[in-house]
Amino acid sequence: MDVEHQRMYQYYSEVCKAMSNPQRLAIIDILRQGEVPVGNLAEQLGRSISNTSQHLAVLKSARLVKCRKEGTTCYYSVSTPAIFKAFDCMAQIIFDGMTDRAEHREYLKSQVLV
Repeated sequence: MDVEHQRMYQYYSEVCKAMSNPQRLAIIDILRQGEVPVGNLAEQLGRSISNTSQHLAVLKSARLVKCRKEGTTCYYSVSTPAIFKAFDCMAQIIFDGMTDRAEHREYLKSQVLV
């Protein structure tokens, strides 16, 4: 494998690692509604601002979210709408493989266009 492919797979791995946490996936899902202040994200997650900020730092490091400051408030949004496509692809994969869990399948069906 050449160096360029190795580098590309490394980038893929970093994005997957950033998305491999339930709290970070919840943040991405919340950001579907658009730009959200960190305090509102923390409230919706039921987490502290400090904990939420730590998760946001991981997402920001992987270039999945961006931050805009207004005064002392940080507003977060996704860096590209393609993130939602990746999120929805994961949901579709789960949905397709979930023949034995009807309650979860119904929830995913309401979230994903199948």
